[in-house]
Amino acid sequence: MAIGYGLANSILITGDSGNIIIDTTEDPQLASEINKEFKKISNLPNQAIIYTHSHVDHWRGAPGFMEENTKVYAHKTFERGFFKSNNLLRPILTERGMKQFGHFLPDSLKRGHGLGFTLKFDFEQPPVIYPTEFF
Repeated sequence: MAIGYGLANSILITGDSGNIIIDTTEDPQLASEINKEFKKISNLPNQAIIYTHSHVDHWRGAPGFMEENTKVYAHKTFERGFFKSNNLLRPILTERGMKQFGHFLPDSLKRGHGLGFTLKFDFEQPPVIYPTEFF
């Protein structure tokens, strides 16, 4: 488990023929750093990514884990949750989340949440990696 890189943790499950990544943090650059550390544990291909839900800190980092033939799994409500809450309400949810997790505090006052210290948020929207499989 990668703790402290981003707001959400990422989890590596190693299998006989490939890796499964559960949640990807909120930032592709952070996810790429995590992926490099995960490859020290298992250099097998990332065969699957699982989004546990549609909060941005669980899926925006997906480009950092994507490899050829990586499938992306999510619950069938992901798309509805993504479009309704994370897209239409994005300005409201973003500001609320940034306040909630101390994004605007000076670095000297930031404390850990048991996860990352703050939401790493780039207002430039990275490419969205949509699920390829739904359950």
